[in-house]
Order: sequence, then structure tokens, then C-alpha cells
Amino acid sequence: MLSLFCAMKTAINPDFEFLASMRQQADRPADDLIAEVFADENRKSAFRDLLNAISVNTDLQKVTDFYAIKEAFVRATKLPDWANRKLMEQGTNFFANHAGAIMNLLGLLSLPYCYAAADGARVLDLSERIKNKPEHRLNETADFVWDVMAPNAFAPDGKGFASILKVRLLHAAIRFYTDKSSKWNAADWGLPVNQEDMAGTNLSFSLLIIRGLRKFGLTIEYKDQQAFMHLWNV
Repeated sequence: MLSLFCAMKTAINPDFEFLASMRQQADRPADDLIAEVFADENRKSAFRDLLNAISVNTDLQKVTDFYAIKEAFVRATKLPDWANRKLMEQGTNFFANHAGAIMNLLGLLSLPYCYAAADGARVLDLSERIKNKPEHRLNETADFVWDVMAPNAFAPDGKGFASILKVRLLHAAIRFYTDKSSKWNAADWGLPVNQEDMAGTNLSFSLLIIRGLRKFGLTIEYKDQQAFMHLWNV
């Protein structure tokens, strides 16, 4: 998703052609790593054990030499240059003050909004993650939100970096298996979990939440809105 937001800095009002091009972009560093690891069953099993052992951000420093040199891990604990820590702190405080309402809105507004995007939601149907274990899928999303919205999310003892990397690799694994299934029409639907879909998901977790809170009758100050949006952009 970073590539899309960087591109949008020079395309403030992206047109259909630009957004369509983002449907053909995924996450190359994560995809390359998954393709290499999944080519060998023993390496795949060892990689799964490694991910299961990663809980907090400092655990990312414990990866083996093989993984540590991979681009997906090299950048895994670095905030983008444009990240504003003051705004991030304000965004975290805003979340903490409205956590109950925000989490309800994620389930009642944000996720249904995402699932209404037919092409992007097809991957959930093919992977059967939402059909067979809906509670597991929803709990994963909730855990991710708590991890990245925590006050210490990007501190050594936080879980933000670790959780983000795990989600990226999960999405890469889904793309890997979806491609192997030969059931995906990339020409018409774009790549599974592509950059445009990720941008839409980001907006549903940020801007849509702000709109939902206002529909609840809450008064949201502009500075709080911008801080919350910035935190999600990071």
C-alpha cells in the first residue's frame, strides 16, 4: 500500500486510469519472499514457525540471516520518512477515546463496505476465509487494529511493525495460492489484494470511521480527523 500512497502524493486527484493501474500492483517484496519460501516444504514449515514466534517488534530482529536480507524484512521496522510522530500520537489518543465505537463501526460499517467491492472481495470467497471461519477472520482484523492503534505500537515492545508484516505476508500467501488455483481472472479483477483494494480498505478503516462517528452524533474536530487519518496512512 505504501507505493500507492507515495504515488498519490503526485496524483492528489487520481483518475480511473491511475486507479486501474494500481489493481495490477500488489506487494513485490512480500510476494517474492513467499514464492521462494513456499517452493520448499521444509523451508515453508520453518517459515511458519518463525512467524508464529514473532509477537512484538523486537522479535523481528531475531530472524535468521536468510530472511533478514529479504526486502520485506529490511524495511519491516522503519517508519516512512513523512511519518509525523506528533500526529501519530494524537491519532492514537483519538482512537483510545473512541475505541468502543470505532471497533463497532469496523464490524458494522467498514468491513461490510469492503465486502461490497465485488472484485476485491472475490479473494475471500476463493480462499474461503470468510465462509468457513468468519469469527477467526473478524478476530484477526480486530487484533490487527488494536496492535497498530496502541500507544506503543511502533516502539520496541509494541506490536505494530510485527502485525503489519504478518498481514503483508498473509496477503502474499493468499495471492500465491489464489494464483495456483487458476480460478482468478487478473485481467478483469486485478491482482488479489492489490494496491487499490488496500487503499480502499485503509479509507474504510479511517475516513469511513470518522463519518460513522459523526453519524453517531459525535463532534469530531478537524485536527483529530487529520491525526487519525495520518496514523492510518503511516
